[in-house]
Amino acid sequence: MLTKRIQILFIISLLITLSLACALTGSAEKPAAAPDDTIATAVAATLAAGQDNVNPIPTVQPTVTSTPELPPEPDIMFQGVSFTIPDSMADSVNAQEIPVQPEGFDAQPAHLRFDLVGFVLPGGYLDPVVKVFPVAEFKLVNDFAGQKLDNLQTLLDTQPPDPDGIPIPDFAGAAQFVGTQEEYVNFQNGRGVRYVSQWGQAAYPVGFPQLFYSFQGLSDDGLYYVHVVLSVDHPSLPDAETVIVDNAFYENFETYAAEMEALLDTQDPASFEPSLLLLDELVQSLMVGQ
Repeated sequence: MLTKRIQILFIISLLITLSLACALTGSAEKPAAAPDDTIATAVAATLAAGQDNVNPIPTVQPTVTSTPELPPEPDIMFQGVSFTIPDSMADSVNAQEIPVQPEGFDAQPAHLRFDLVGFVLPGGYLDPVVKVFPVAEFKLVNDFAGQKLDNLQTLLDTQPPDPDGIPIPDFAGAAQFVGTQEEYVNFQNGRGVRYVSQWGQAAYPVGFPQLFYSFQGLSDDGLYYVHVVLSVDHPSLPDAETVIVDNAFYENFETYAAEMEALLDTQDPASFEPSLLLLDELVQSLMVGQ
């Protein structure tokens, strides 16, 4: 660029000199073009020539990078198990490791237990809890539970649309009276089935405090069994305290229980108290053995 400027200045100086020389000689001949026009034309030509040889500086567009959103931290993290409690479901969670119980019909291996403190529907027959068991150890200490675990694996592999008699390896010494609202639900590294159930050793009115949400699941690697129990109720059911429990009730209990099951089966999952969909959210947030 400096060389081009020198060339331009030289041309201008030369033209001015020639113009002065013509004026001093008093030439009567009229120039073909005015000095100013000649100078302007020469300068423009020189600038154009110089412009052709100048490489333009490329414009660099700024690179905009977006920061990926990280998944929210789970509410509970304890010994490789994590999950999130939906808003207003419970006040806190008490996490602990339960030691092995190696003998008896309800023998269990050492496992993790998460009690939901201040659960939204208090006073249920069963504690609101999430339990995680090692499958291999469970089979070693309890043959009955081992068979139920195999049945659960088969159920989850085949996923019949209307499963009958969902196995619960963690329950023993009781019978299922009601089983409804079955739905297959996945968690972060596993799958299972949830439903509304009522178990017992004797006939009770169907509903709170006996009725509960149950989830039976297995991790994808088959190493862990997950059991979730949370009390539920439904406004379509009569208050249990108003049901007359007499000989007629016991004699007709199977028919009564079947009618209550059919009634609950037609209800919207969101109409339960608490909503089954809200309880599903807790299950879906589970991560076990990581």
